[in-house]
Amino acid sequence: MFVLVLVLSLAHGGLAQLRYSVPEEQERGTLVANIAEDLGLDVTKLHARRFQTVPSSRTPYLEVNVENGALAVGARTDREEICRQSAQQQQPCLLHLEVFLENPLELFRVEVEVLDVNDNAPVFPSSDIVVEITESATPGTRFPLESAADPDVGTNALSGYAITGNEYFSLDVQTQGDGNRFAELVLEKPLDRERQAVHRYVLTAPVYTVNLREDAAPGTLVIQLNATDVDEGTNGEVVYSLSSHNLPSVRQLFAVDGRSGRVEVAGAVDYEESNTHQIYVQARDMGPNAVPAHCKVLVKVGGL
Repeated sequence: MFVLVLVLSLAHGGLAQLRYSVPEEQERGTLVANIAEDLGLDVTKLHARRFQTVPSSRTPYLEVNVENGALAVGARTDREEICRQSAQQQQPCLLHLEVFLENPLELFRVEVEVLDVNDNAPVFPSSDIVVEITESATPGTRFPLESAADPDVGTNALSGYAITGNEYFSLDVQTQGDGNRFAELVLEKPLDRERQAVHRYVLTAPVYTVNLREDAAPGTLVIQLNATDVDEGTNGEVVYSLSSHNLPSVRQLFAVDGRSGRVEVAGAVDYEESNTHQIYVQARDMGPNAVPAHCKVLVKVGGL
C-alpha cells in the first residue's frame, strides 16, 4: 500500500514536502504516486514551466515523469541493500528527491520510505550448534544457544524459536530490552551417555508475519524460508511442503517450492474474502524416520 502525507505547501518560491511509502522489492516502473496531482498542479502546464528533478538529488531508485508528474520505482528496491546501516539500527529507510518548476519558481522535496517486507529468513551463525553437556547435569540446567540473525524489522523480524519434539530438552525463549529474542536449552530429563552419547535436534525460528497487497500477482514472493540439516548425503537434503494442517483455501492461494523453501502467491488474493491467512510449512530431510520441523506464516492482506 502506498501512503502519502502532505507536510507543507507554499506557493511563489516557497517549499513543500511530500512523503510517500512503498514496500521494498518492487520492480522498476512500479507507480508510487503522482506528484503533480498530489500538489494540485496543472499537468498541462508542466512542460511549459520546465518541471524537472534537481540533478544533485537524483537517485537510481526513483524516477519522475516530467510530462505528467508520475513518481515510479527506478530500480528494484531491496531495503537491506539500499539502507544497510538503517536496517541494522532498525531505523526508517528513506529516499529523497527534489523537483522544481519555473515561472514562478517552486521547489518540492519528496521523501519515500522503503517499507520492510519479510523477504529474509533468519540465519544462524553456524548450521551446526554443538552443546557439550556432562552426564551429571541435573534437570533444569540451562544452556544458552547462539541467536539467529534476521535483517528484517518490526513484525517481520525474528519472532521466536522452536525445537523438534523430544523427551530430554525444551526451549525457553526470552526477549531482551532491545526486543531481540534468544533461546536457552533446558534439560528436562537426566542423560545417560552409555544409552545415547549424541542428541541431534533441529532448531528453527518458526513464526513469521507477512504483509501482502491484495493485488499481488501469482508468483509474488511471500517469504523465503531456510532450514538446514547437518547430516550428510540424503539425510541432509531438506524438502519443504505445505503441511496437512492447511485449509483448502490456503492451498489454492499459496505454494511452496520443495527445494528452495520459497513461499509465493499461487491464486487470486481477495481482501474482502479474507484479510488474514495462516500457512503451515514443514521441512524434513530425506533420511529414514525423519522428524519434520514446522513453522507458521501469518499473512496479512492489505486492501487497495
